[in-house]
Amino acid sequence: RLTWCVDRENDKFIGHDALVRIRTQGVRPRRQRQCLLAEPNAPPLREGQPVYEVPEGRTIGVVSSGAYSPHLRRSIA
Repeated sequence: RLTWCVDRENDKFIGHDALVRIRTQGVRPRRQRQCLLAEPNAPPLREGQPVYEVPEGRTIGVVSSGAYSPHLRRSIA
């Protein structure tokens, strides 16, 4: 943390409002990390494939990386 670099009493610097917002509300996550498990014997999950919300079926993201897991005996992403 670099809070020691900023005088919290001084509100006359670029980024002051953003720092106050982060301090009070926290940082908004930009990327979520989840492990997707495909059905057994399904084709491997690969980069760029859409991720669907179940049961609605709407697209909520894309796979950033995927591979076959011999231990789990299924594709993971």
